[in-house]
Amino acid sequence: MAYDWVGKRVRVVRGRKVPIGTEGTVFWKGMGRAYGYSRIIPMRVRMKTDAGETIWINAGNVEQVEQNQVDGLVRNWELEAV
Repeated sequence: MAYDWVGKRVRVVRGRKVPIGTEGTVFWKGMGRAYGYSRIIPMRVRMKTDAGETIWINAGNVEQVEQNQVDGLVRNWELEAV
């Protein structure tokens, strides 16, 4: 699983603190913290939602939005604006 999402649109697909379906743009990625005796260090991303909220979330809880989905949303928005 590649996490080269900086500058890309992502959607929350699992987790409990951020509503599933929330979308935004990733502007940071990095290593999180390992708690307790765990040797597994999770990859984290920081994203800015469309509402302007900044969210820290595990990278495993998001998936990249396909570019054609983003283009379709932009085209629909442009049609509604006319």
